Amino acid sequence: MVEGYLIDAKPIRGGLILYLNNFKKAFVKTTFPVYVITENPEMVMQHPAVVSYEDKEWNYQGKKRKVYRFEVDDISAHYYIRNKLNVVNETPSVLSVTHLRNY
Repeated sequence: MVEGYLIDAKPIRGGLILYLNNFKKAFVKTTFPVYVITENPEMVMQHPAVVSYEDKEWNYQGKKRKVYRFEVDDISAHYYIRNKLNVVNETPSVLSVTHLRNY
């Protein structure tokens, strides 16, 4: 186990690289949720970064809607899916700020 103060985080495929004090690094395996309203979830499942999905009932914009939660292992897949479909969540703010700072 690596210990230290968190200085920065960089999302990469499969998780996050954590940059700690004293030039230490750690890797945390994680996925990133993408909530999508679509009639064709199988199309989204074809993206190579999608690990799994499940459907949920949401009260979205005053209507009961079926929303699919896709788990992706690459943060760039969130942006790709967002450009193609109706994504109803933002990337986590800390991750998006870090991502924008690193690119």
